[in-house]
Amino acid sequence: MTKRTVPANKPQAEKYINPLTDFGFKRIFGTEANIDRDTHRVFYDKLTFVFMELPLFTKPVDGLQNDFDRWLYVLKHLSELQDFPEPLRNRVFHKLFHIAEITQMSPGERDSYDQSLKEYRDMYLMETALKKKDAIIRKQDARLRNSARILLEASIDMQQISESTGLSIAEIEKIGKG
Repeated sequence: MTKRTVPANKPQAEKYINPLTDFGFKRIFGTEANIDRDTHRVFYDKLTFVFMELPLFTKPVDGLQNDFDRWLYVLKHLSELQDFPEPLRNRVFHKLFHIAEITQMSPGERDSYDQSLKEYRDMYLMETALKKKDAIIRKQDARLRNSARILLEASIDMQQISESTGLSIAEIEKIGKG
């Protein structure tokens, strides 16, 4: 079994954190290869777990230099944070804090929030559907008017055009003048 220590402040190309696995967390950073329990041999050398013991991550908020540092800081301090520190002010962390706020709601607050969100989504879907329906109606109207114009140019009787398109005689006359 091979283990490798990687300094916490050294940038790495790829790092994966899985806090749910049990590797003992004996070092601040280490790797665990995929070892077959029976043969004690690596069964797949392309996959290695990298883990970190969060209590040993000690960078202060003003020392966060990259997204990896920011994620480790948030994972360690999320329960303590009351506002957004400047290094965490981006879209991803805003969403994370929003989700954390939702999980801290009481059951009554959560029910109210869920109901409000459902109503918002319902209204948004209805508005979107109405806009699509309006666009379809406008396209159909434009096609009917275009058909009426073509039929007028072909010297077809206005009564026949009205019966074919469903447009009124007044609308057809207006198309003919325009």
